[in-house]
Amino acid sequence: TMKNIRDLGLFSSVRFRTIGLREKRDTVHLYIEGTEKKPFYGSVGGGYQSDKEAFVNARAGDRNLFGLNREGYISGEISRIDELWESGDFKKVGFRGESGIIEPRLFASRIRGVLQVFGEKESEPNQMWTATAYGISGALTATPMKNIVIGLGSSYEQRKLNFDDNVTLSDSLDIEDDLLPRNAVTVKPSVAWDNRDSFTRPRKGIFAGSAVEISKSIGSIDDNFIKTQMELRGYITPLRALTFAGVVRGGYLMPYGGAKDVPADQRFYLGGRNDVRGYKENLLNPSDSSGGYTSLSASIEARLDMGFNVELAAFGDAGRLEDDFVSASADQFRFSAGCGIRYITPIGPIGILYGWKIDRRPGERPGEFHFSIGYIF
Repeated sequence: TMKNIRDLGLFSSVRFRTIGLREKRDTVHLYIEGTEKKPFYGSVGGGYQSDKEAFVNARAGDRNLFGLNREGYISGEISRIDELWESGDFKKVGFRGESGIIEPRLFASRIRGVLQVFGEKESEPNQMWTATAYGISGALTATPMKNIVIGLGSSYEQRKLNFDDNVTLSDSLDIEDDLLPRNAVTVKPSVAWDNRDSFTRPRKGIFAGSAVEISKSIGSIDDNFIKTQMELRGYITPLRALTFAGVVRGGYLMPYGGAKDVPADQRFYLGGRNDVRGYKENLLNPSDSSGGYTSLSASIEARLDMGFNVELAAFGDAGRLEDDFVSASADQFRFSAGCGIRYITPIGPIGILYGWKIDRRPGERPGEFHFSIGYIF
């Protein structure tokens, strides 16, 4: 009972007192003292991150909507604002807005439900396209056993690719239908095992997760694909101030139902702060920025706590982005190594890192700086 009340999420603190239990009386009285969380909240933030560049965001909501212990919220983010400053062109600026309702205990169960409507413009660095999307999505998550989380998501959305003015149709993967609005329904089951000791700054434990996204086009075959993604993270701390962290990620994208290709905004991309550092965002292969159908990346990092909330990091990354796994060879992998410094805040680290390309090719820069908020793994 005590745990169930605390898990409601309504209270910032809960205290239980019993009268008569110690004295073994026939009647025991239970008193519950609770301090309710403030229902209304709002936040505004901003910063610079290598994959988003300059960005600002805001969120506001009510944690006890209509007095039903449901959260209603509205949020928005604008990214790549520096593109507007530098060129005066709004085309490369990205945004996302959403509004939704969160039910922490759907039908009085331990299932968490989310329903939201959204609109966004995806603008990825070093890409020749942007994509707009509008739709509705929902998700259910549950923890049937300790450390295990299962989920099921679904969405209906309309998407449209927009290529740069200097891009010809042959550059855009020769898929003329990509330029038309596309409607699709997706279903995405997932499962994860997580026994890390901390979400914001893990020092020991394992996280393993996988998800399968099944997309079905409406009125065409462009978005008929199955996307599988897997991830394994591990953390060990042999010394009090030293933590080793590692991650392996893989992805496979398969068109079906008559589709031979997958639109550019649904493909895998590697390079940059999230996977293979030392390379520009989404440019693991600078001669080909069209993405791939298979991705594989791995990273290992040593994190040294220097005190005063300062952390030094040294890392090594590797990645492969191609259209299949069959023709895998050593020369398809790109490697990097680097170091950096982070400042630990209550909501996670803020850091700057520099990665060097180990197998630098002619015409490539030696490495890249990466600014980040939070750990990438």
